[in-house]
Amino acid sequence: MRNRSVLTSSNSNNDSGKAISEGMLKYPLVSILIPAYNQPVLLSRALKSVAEQTYPNIQAIVVDDNSPVSLLQVMDNLPKKEGLSLEMYRNPTNLRPYWNIHHGRQYVKGKYLIYLPHDDYFVDTDFIENAIRLFAADEYCKLVIANSSVESTNTLMLEACHSEYVRYEGNSYILNELWSSLHPSYSAVIFDYEHILSKGYDSFVLDAQVQASMGLEPDELFQALVLAAEDSNVYISGKTVSIRGNPDTSYSKSNFWRIKSSESCFMPKYQIYRYFANKGKLAETQFFKVFLITYMPINVINFSILSNLRYSIDAVALMCMSYVYYNIQLFKKLLHSIFLQPLWIPQRVLRITKNISKKLLQIFY
Repeated sequence: MRNRSVLTSSNSNNDSGKAISEGMLKYPLVSILIPAYNQPVLLSRALKSVAEQTYPNIQAIVVDDNSPVSLLQVMDNLPKKEGLSLEMYRNPTNLRPYWNIHHGRQYVKGKYLIYLPHDDYFVDTDFIENAIRLFAADEYCKLVIANSSVESTNTLMLEACHSEYVRYEGNSYILNELWSSLHPSYSAVIFDYEHILSKGYDSFVLDAQVQASMGLEPDELFQALVLAAEDSNVYISGKTVSIRGNPDTSYSKSNFWRIKSSESCFMPKYQIYRYFANKGKLAETQFFKVFLITYMPINVINFSILSNLRYSIDAVALMCMSYVYYNIQLFKKLLHSIFLQPLWIPQRVLRITKNISKKLLQIFY
């Protein structure tokens, strides 16, 4: 990664990568990566919620994506707290969300990692402490997830009623819950960061020039979720531990995401599909074939993506089938809006197309 100008503000006299005292050596360092742009009020709210955490060994990293508004004063105004190290790094140019996050990872020193967007904030002061207890009690635990509430709504991210943490077998979670009832928000997830790095997390990160050539913003989170959950135990609670910010300026509300979200998600989904295919994991490989086609199906054939994938047969086939699926769904909605009732014809067309897709997959594999 390229060098960036650095602004550092610390609330501890100790190195951020070390425990605050000999007595704290039993508490592994937890890093919280906070990508930020403008919005000093939101950033201040996020950092105050970090400072209120009871866990005594935290590194909070703010990566300012070249904001026109200075964010350094937010750091200076926070009261000092033993066991909390605050750092700020400012990019000399705007990297946009995807690369701002991955650029910021170079400063992570903790064994465990939380992504906390600047418009999110914690509401459970014991969240990190409780999660670390789970990691310590189960050596196979590599991922802890809790609930988030979407700001200014009554919406919860997880469809989970239990406030206690429940253990899930990771592979089953990937195949059955991750994309449906138990899909978390960034700020309610703690990864064993060392574990996902050992599984090649860095290899999934797109080169900045490649990303620019595609003109897309890939999803930053779910690859880490999959790598952490694979062959491990996942602990999940329905307790709300964070608020997911919902300002009008958020990336998820932008026209760019509205138009480009399906294209932006194709590359990371394809990378995970190839990851499992190369490992010979048949169930996961088959799952991600279908996932690529039907989950956020692509609404345009993106030749820049295919070019970066060197027009591999499976990439071309999966993108084309996803595009066909998208248009069938669009046609179905059109007919439904005209006739105001479910129609057997588009359902039948959909079934035929799915059968064709399966036949194509059998040919290619």
